[in-house]
Amino acid sequence: MLVPDPKKLEKASAIYVPAVGVKKDEGRLVRVGEKCMSAAIDLYWRGVAPLLILSNAYLAFWEEEWELKLERTDAAEIPREALVSLRPDPTQRFTSSNSETKWLGEVIRERCLRNIVVVNEEWHMMRTLRMLERLYPGVKFQPLNVRGARLEAHKAFPRIKGYTTCEGLWQLENIILTFRLWLNRARGT
Repeated sequence: MLVPDPKKLEKASAIYVPAVGVKKDEGRLVRVGEKCMSAAIDLYWRGVAPLLILSNAYLAFWEEEWELKLERTDAAEIPREALVSLRPDPTQRFTSSNSETKWLGEVIRERCLRNIVVVNEEWHMMRTLRMLERLYPGVKFQPLNVRGARLEAHKAFPRIKGYTTCEGLWQLENIILTFRLWLNRARGT
């Protein structure tokens, strides 16, 4: 089940924000990264969880993404001891959500986490949850979706209360959107 309302989330041991990257001009998080950070900070101050796990997974810009996320948490006056950074090990490159999710497992085991709120773009949430639930069956993962530009551009697709509830429809939507992106690239638009 996808939880559209942050007020319906249970108390958790941590809030996890996957890596999303920085703008090409650098110096700022991509729009969905800003939205995810805003939602995570809000959840932290609502007392949903005492710990923020911020992934800065991709070697190409991990340090900059971490600094930008730190600026956001510093401005929100979140203490540094409440933050955990998933930083890449140069010998163990993150190349996908799957490798990023496996590294999160180290934090889950070290801190004995049993209930984690995942703040992610709606586009990626189903895949992220499937990986997390498959790799860490003893941990409860609560999703909080953030609507990103990819889905905002396709509002015509039928939804119930803003969320696709049928997994088959979700998969079909991903296939359609991927095909549209490929087609637009092929056309040069």
